[in-house]
Amino acid sequence: YFTPPNLIISLKIYVSILLEKENQRVMESNESREAAKAARKARRKLAKQKRQELEGVKTRGHGARSERRGSVFVRWLLETYGIDRLRVEGVVDVAGGRGEISARLAHCHQIPCVLMDPRATMESMEDTLIRRVARHLPQKFRQDLERAGYSERLRRLVRVQATEFQDVGNINSILIGMHADGATEAIVDYALAHNLSFAIVPCCVFAKNKNLFEPDTKKLLSYESFCDYLQNKAPDTIRRSVLDFDGRNIVLYAVSTSYRLCDNHITMARRAMLKNQPLLMRNVVSDWYACKHWVSKTGDFDRQALTACLDQDESAPQLSQDGDRSSILVIDYLADKNWPPSTYLKDWHVPHFYRNGWCTTPKGFESDWLGTWLHFVGYEDFDFCYIGPKGSRTSEHADVLSTYSWSANIAGRKHWWLQPPNGTTHIFIDQGPRDVVFVPSDWIHSVSNIEDTCSINRNWFNACAIRRVYAHLLDRRKEVLLALGDDCRSRARSQQEWLWTVENVLRLDARLSISDLLAIIYHHLVRLFSSSSSSLLFSDHIKTKDEEDDSFLLPELSAVLADLERCFDEHTLFLDSDLTRFPTDDNPDSWSKNAQVNALTAIRTCRNYLKDSDHIPSYREHLRLILY
Repeated sequence: YFTPPNLIISLKIYVSILLEKENQRVMESNESREAAKAARKARRKLAKQKRQELEGVKTRGHGARSERRGSVFVRWLLETYGIDRLRVEGVVDVAGGRGEISARLAHCHQIPCVLMDPRATMESMEDTLIRRVARHLPQKFRQDLERAGYSERLRRLVRVQATEFQDVGNINSILIGMHADGATEAIVDYALAHNLSFAIVPCCVFAKNKNLFEPDTKKLLSYESFCDYLQNKAPDTIRRSVLDFDGRNIVLYAVSTSYRLCDNHITMARRAMLKNQPLLMRNVVSDWYACKHWVSKTGDFDRQALTACLDQDESAPQLSQDGDRSSILVIDYLADKNWPPSTYLKDWHVPHFYRNGWCTTPKGFESDWLGTWLHFVGYEDFDFCYIGPKGSRTSEHADVLSTYSWSANIAGRKHWWLQPPNGTTHIFIDQGPRDVVFVPSDWIHSVSNIEDTCSINRNWFNACAIRRVYAHLLDRRKEVLLALGDDCRSRARSQQEWLWTVENVLRLDARLSISDLLAIIYHHLVRLFSSSSSSLLFSDHIKTKDEEDDSFLLPELSAVLADLERCFDEHTLFLDSDLTRFPTDDNPDSWSKNAQVNALTAIRTCRNYLKDSDHIPSYREHLRLILY
């Protein structure tokens, strides 16, 4: 078994020579294949360019792939929709594959996303983030991400939904699709049907739809014809742009603006209240003293000009980013050397703004049942000023007492996000200086200040919202009863005292009791109807053909009064001798039989008053005009 050493050396040399020749042959073969592949690709590209020149199509090299397309598309989304809107409404990334776009939006810009793709998983998206996105981040963020192996923002802000787009129910975010293939047309159809914003970058044309064939040649539509086909679904709504990367880079998009934008302020304000829909009125408070004197020549909020108008001891609540609430002198807040401050000045009660002539009620919103009654009885109203530095915001909420509200910008810009009660769609409003936004009853909303902003706000209601306010007070009354419990009830000396206590606690909790609501209705139907102001309103009003139907107002008001009388024994109401307010004094006179009779008298007087309007048309029209 002995092998000579020289034989082994010879075999090694021979094998190495054979391997070297084989490697050289393989390399030559690969080079020839690559050359042939490049030649075929060049021929196809040249043929396509000639075909496009003959068709007169101007493109930027559709067909090639680009590693930059994800970052370019994300940057375009931020520029087009704004980061505040994207953060509020969120994004649904349809057919997003491994989730590069969702990863960029969530990890880099803190935008909530839904990644919708049958193949999608959180693991694949995190892998995409680390492999493709991380290398473009600043070093400290990249090191932390690579060391941890995952993104906390990604897990918190992104929801992976491994389904087809057609399998999804209600969607209320901005729909996007980067080369979404078969889902592209479905995105457009769904967004148009539900008035949603969307942005798609079409890619391949699939033969699933017979409309995607040329009518003459029966050939499948070209890429450019497919884009035209999609845009023609709503040519006035869908816009077109070109992204800055090679390949199929045409983006079709729409920006949803389903709120009302109007110039005829009085008619549109009435319509918005009757339909309980948002309204944006442009440049309607430009004649305010505040808009003329509290704004600098560059259009910015002039803090010094406002400070010169204020008393030294005026204070207001301020809200920190953590939600902590404290009080501060307004002049100290405005004089902050480290402006902008980290807090938001909210709910600054400013009735003196109106007394001094610095602002007035915007046209169309003068009928304020709540504010008129509060002034009549001497209670504090709901007129506020908000001062928010750039970047401050309010959380999602619905306004107090299910009231309406209007907000007028003196200076600065705001982004509004609104959602109807029990609804699924979102509405976005961009409010500029001197614009007024009307927020309907029970609509959930949040606000982001894009610039240093000063605004005047008011909460109010009239007959258009009586039913919602009444329902809100009934719900709050149930909560009060639950909170007081049987122990408090047993301490009451009589049933009348217990019912009065419930009304009093409701008033302290909600700032209005059901007895107060009855006093408001009585005040307007009996006192204001006979005043000269209502007859002036009647004579000045010209009914237009496009006014909304308001025939439901009187029946709704009658229904509220009928329910109050029907349930009087269950939740007895109390009014003072003038039938103007709920008696708050803690003594037997407040819950006496006389106080109950006063409330019942007010209910029946109002009901009889409404019944008379059914028989006299001019009387009914006169009454209709003071409702709102």
